[in-house]
Amino acid sequence: MKKIVFGLLVIVPVFAVAAEINDTAEVISSRPRMTQVNDTRQECYDEQVRDSGQGQQDQSYVGPVIGGIAGALLGNQVGGGQGRTAATAAGAIVGTLVGNNMSNNNRQYQQAEVRTVQRCHPVSFTREVANGYEVTYRYNGMTGRTVTRNQPGRTIEVGVSAL
Repeated sequence: MKKIVFGLLVIVPVFAVAAEINDTAEVISSRPRMTQVNDTRQECYDEQVRDSGQGQQDQSYVGPVIGGIAGALLGNQVGGGQGRTAATAAGAIVGTLVGNNMSNNNRQYQQAEVRTVQRCHPVSFTREVANGYEVTYRYNGMTGRTVTRNQPGRTIEVGVSAL
């Protein structure tokens, strides 16, 4: 019987299992762990832009041609010989000028228009972000340190191993 009890005493400590429990510790201090991050943002501004006017619209050649023909026909009716030739030429010139004036004088001009345009461009910059918190805590008279994702309050939960 003594041998069995002694054998159990030797075997039992081998099978002892450590258990972990959670408890609360007092937070002494916490400070953020900062990391630099590269980022971009858009910077925009308004700019006044003048659209160039196109001036007079395309010129019509129909009026001067018809005016020149009509002037030449009318000039041809006046005078005789060399005078007829001169009158035909003068009629063609005057008819061309009158026809041009009549067909192109009523054309509208397009004026330059001013409008506001927003211009944007990307700007690179570096900013600091919190990448966790370094926490110093006190548990049962001992000081410990850990890193947490979020900023802790006045206490923090700690895991305690017990045999």
